[in-house]
Amino acid sequence: MFLGICGILGKMGSLVFECAKQSKDFTVNLGVDKRAEELVKGIFLTYKLKNLNYKTNVLIDFSSREMTQELLEYAVRTKTPLVIGTTGQTTEDLIAIHNAAKEIPIMLCPNTSLGAAYLINSAKEGAQYFLDYNYEIDISETHHSQKKDAPSGTALAIANAILSVAPSLKQVTSFENGRQSGDLSISSRRLGGVVGEHEVSFASQGEIISIKHRVLDKKVFALGSLECARFIAFKSPGLYTISDMFDFKKAQTPPGHNNVEQTNGFSK
Repeated sequence: MFLGICGILGKMGSLVFECAKQSKDFTVNLGVDKRAEELVKGIFLTYKLKNLNYKTNVLIDFSSREMTQELLEYAVRTKTPLVIGTTGQTTEDLIAIHNAAKEIPIMLCPNTSLGAAYLINSAKEGAQYFLDYNYEIDISETHHSQKKDAPSGTALAIANAILSVAPSLKQVTSFENGRQSGDLSISSRRLGGVVGEHEVSFASQGEIISIKHRVLDKKVFALGSLECARFIAFKSPGLYTISDMFDFKKAQTPPGHNNVEQTNGFSK
């Protein structure tokens, strides 16, 4: 299928481009980047999407949140499925994304690694279990010094997953008066060249259970975004997350595997 990449000359966009070139499933035919004067052989390259009629089958976005409105306008107008890997959206941006998803399929992915999707689902399941026993919950994240938004989009996605099953919790990022009952704490560090680390901890007075995800190579984000593009390309309009991919795979149990117990798409 034809693939468009928004932010194609950036660090992540260029990685997606390289991985797509090695895939038999994708042909990159559209690139969008503010530095579009640089040439990329074999594709249509532009610095803006406004009024653009050139089409592709699915579009992956790794640009910046400032592109959100223009990106959505193009995708809705051309009926192009969209994978958004960019983070830092404002409330206004998120409302626009939800409205656009009424007309086209959109996957909103603050983290496109498959391991992060497993972490988010595990955090949700852990909250359902441990809150019955009054365990405290903490989310911590570490990224490289140049990352602008904090907490990270992934940390917020983890928090939202937990809050979906424990709405009485209160999200906090500091403890001016000490930790209070019902706090869901999130801490952020910006340090050196760390690609990305996220950890969720459940604690009582006698024990701590932690689940940690660490990215060693940014390539996992690029490969994950291509998996997201495969998934979203032929979906009905709606707002999807990467976790929906695992629910989909769970429903597609291979013949002869009916007796394998699965949780969130993973065998156990």
